[in-house]
Amino acid sequence: MHISDGVLPTAVVVASYAATFAGAA
Repeated sequence: MHISDGVLPTAVVVASYAATFAGAA
């Protein structure tokens, strides 16, 4: 599996943001 360098970091940031938002909600 070869993911472009822009996709995986974006997914990590989105997941981190979602977790933070869920924790703050």
